[in-house]
Amino acid sequence: AYSQADAYFEQLDEEEEEAAALEGDEEAGGGDWNERFQHIMERLATFGPNTSVSEKISTNLALIGLAQDFLYSATAYGKIIISEVYLPDYKKTIKPANVGGVAGGSKYIAQDILFKFALDTEGLYGHDDTAAATVAGHELKGLQAYFNCTLPGLSLPLMALVDYRGFRLIAIGFLPLNACTLVYGTNDGGNTMFDDSPTMRAIMRRAGEILNLKPHTAGLAPAERKLVFSGADVEGHHGLDGRYYVIDFARTFPCETPTRGVSGGNLTRLFRPEFVRSYSAPLCPDAYSNFTDRTHNADIDHATLQLTRQRVPAFAAKLPELMSQQITELTDAHGSGRNSNITSFRVTEAVHSHGINVRYLGLVFCAVSSLPVGENERNGARATLIVEMMARVVKCILRRRLRDRMRKLKKPLEEPYRRLVIEFLNLVVGTAAQSSHFWTSVLHCEMLAKFPGLELEEEAGQDFKAYFTRVVQPHTGYVDWRWLVLQRLQKMLGLKFTARAEKELSANFNRKLDRTEPISRTDLDQIGERIKHMNIVSHAEGYLLMVKAVQARRHDTATAISSLSMAIEKFEEVLNSNTYSKVTLRSCATALLLLDEELNKKNGTVGHRYDSQRIKRAMSYLQRAIDVDSMDPQSLLPFAFLLEKRGELGAAEERYLLALEADPNYVEALRAYARFLETRGQYQVAAEFHERLYAVRQLQPLRDDDDEGGAEDL
Repeated sequence: AYSQADAYFEQLDEEEEEAAALEGDEEAGGGDWNERFQHIMERLATFGPNTSVSEKISTNLALIGLAQDFLYSATAYGKIIISEVYLPDYKKTIKPANVGGVAGGSKYIAQDILFKFALDTEGLYGHDDTAAATVAGHELKGLQAYFNCTLPGLSLPLMALVDYRGFRLIAIGFLPLNACTLVYGTNDGGNTMFDDSPTMRAIMRRAGEILNLKPHTAGLAPAERKLVFSGADVEGHHGLDGRYYVIDFARTFPCETPTRGVSGGNLTRLFRPEFVRSYSAPLCPDAYSNFTDRTHNADIDHATLQLTRQRVPAFAAKLPELMSQQITELTDAHGSGRNSNITSFRVTEAVHSHGINVRYLGLVFCAVSSLPVGENERNGARATLIVEMMARVVKCILRRRLRDRMRKLKKPLEEPYRRLVIEFLNLVVGTAAQSSHFWTSVLHCEMLAKFPGLELEEEAGQDFKAYFTRVVQPHTGYVDWRWLVLQRLQKMLGLKFTARAEKELSANFNRKLDRTEPISRTDLDQIGERIKHMNIVSHAEGYLLMVKAVQARRHDTATAISSLSMAIEKFEEVLNSNTYSKVTLRSCATALLLLDEELNKKNGTVGHRYDSQRIKRAMSYLQRAIDVDSMDPQSLLPFAFLLEKRGELGAAEERYLLALEADPNYVEALRAYARFLETRGQYQVAAEFHERLYAVRQLQPLRDDDDEGGAEDL
């Protein structure tokens, strides 16, 4: 019988279908992944300082929904494709698709997503699949760099990397492109160069300026070369939908000086985006390739020397202080009693934000070892670095072993791979005699090979496990170093232990880690997968948590504090791999400022204490956002306010004026600068800005959140 409940849920279904249709949901007839994504990105591009909070919320919700759907589909189908990689084509659930190209092997299409294996099938990197996976990582990194440029008229694809059982797949939402839409770059290895669109040329010129890439002529035949502002094989398309797309980002950034004996080093060992953008001169992304002449190579040689001989030692000198500061700030900023040990320091964000590749951690380690600082600070930094290096070495070996096992079995099974993972982890953290032998004979050699320039004391070559324990354990607080390595591997590989196993391993319950085989079959819940993407989900989730906190501030301080702490974690997750996202940097700063106010309120203090660690951290994030875009009004305004409160009035006024120069109609900037002038007794000038504020408000529609407390914070 048709009940009241049926009627209730039928009404809900109708409302959901209407909302889905508005957001372009495919089930509701709204189009494919790309159309939905571009629609949301175009809405985000219109956002400014005066955009209503309700519009920001609805757009971020739409973005989260789209991204989660895409990542779910990419993961589900990607795992099937990887599991069946060695089956005959006729037995595969998802059959290979004939879409051109040979690099990486077969391509697959499922749910309007193109999947490509990151494998070195053509021997470009000495038949090294790990190097091919690195190049796929460059693809995502390059996409993120163009995304950060926030250029009007530039459309970019929806992309993710799926890591599972040692393999990496690139997943890209289908785009409305074909061979006839190419208007910039090359799709045949430089034989034919395109430069057929003034619009695309202008977009790429501006992107090259932002990324600090050197304009140059490119093409295999010198007489046919064209002027480009990117790597020659970065493609620009005038899509069938009228939008301008850029694809193929693997060589967005220049390579370092190639190392003799490293196959394909000009494709795998690229400079970090942060280094290139901050370098004193533009660098050519086609240097050390056949696409252009050799005159650009000298710039690369000089940049490589500066990176290794100046940037690395300078960063190493700052590292102990950075660690001490960040550990304290993290504990303070989150309002929690975290253990102050090396686990609290985000080492990858630190090295990346200084423009240093993780492969140079060995050089950083050696530079730290000779620092004239306190022994505890120096050794704490060494411990942090060697844990990160070890986790990365173990990750690479395990992925390689999983690929080899799949190549041998050629069947989509589960148990053999679970057993392999458990046995390997026990070999790393267990106490059996072969574990110590494995550390000294394998892990020690692999670490030296993976991190060029790394030099360890003589005892490391005699008993590497004992050496590692001596270096690390004194700086882990109450946590066993073996659990730190397992924790890091969980994040890197997507491994999932059961809740009971995590509790026992983290506390070394009943001396579990001191057994020959501390990890049992029942401890490992899933081999799991790891998905890398543009972090748009994490940022959107962080923003919505911040909205929740602002809405809770008046009546529920505990919820506000909890939501802000989680928002900061989401933003920091983004910044760990995308250190140049100005939107995330300023959002994290805003969350820190709000958290500081809420924690002070909880402790009976009104407002901020402007010399606190949270305020200093917020200012650091805002400064980094301004470094990315010196005329970003939404970063300049809060930075000006904080400078004012710290008594730096001249610097504060300069930032207020820059914010208004960037956006003369920025309501909050007009109001803040008028108040600033009043506090300095300049009432006549302040009145002029009040008049401008009134005029702007009259021209703008009333925001639906104008009466919501704290809306201006968002």
